[in-house]
Amino acid sequence: MNNVQRRNLGSIAKILQHAASFKIFDSDASHITFRYLASLNSFIKTAYIKFMEFFDAASTITDIDEHFNMDEFSDVTMLNKPMIFISPSEISNTHQLLLDHQKQVTDTDEDPMNEVLASLGPVPEDEQMLGRQEHGVRTGSH
Repeated sequence: MNNVQRRNLGSIAKILQHAASFKIFDSDASHITFRYLASLNSFIKTAYIKFMEFFDAASTITDIDEHFNMDEFSDVTMLNKPMIFISPSEISNTHQLLLDHQKQVTDTDEDPMNEVLASLGPVPEDEQMLGRQEHGVRTGSH
């Protein structure tokens, strides 16, 4: 990358940073560059609105029941129960993550997850789980 390309990318980054933080350029600035960039203020205002709309859309999630079109009676009325496939390493990794972040996952000391994790104990080695075999485990809702 040559110096002109580097400077152009730096200018683009500066404009995007101003747009994301809604910081407009001062047209009365003493430095000629900032007065020249003041002509981009209308773009910055428009880009800021687009940034906010994007981040709002990206961070807005629907309720899980609404997303999957389910309610409290769905499990009873389903003829074909959903099936998931989980490898032993995924089970082991999830177990370790739950142990590592137990305080963040559980609400209180009386949370049932604490009892589940206590009964599971530490994460077993793969050899202990399957006797050195790496096959997927099939589970289903009954």
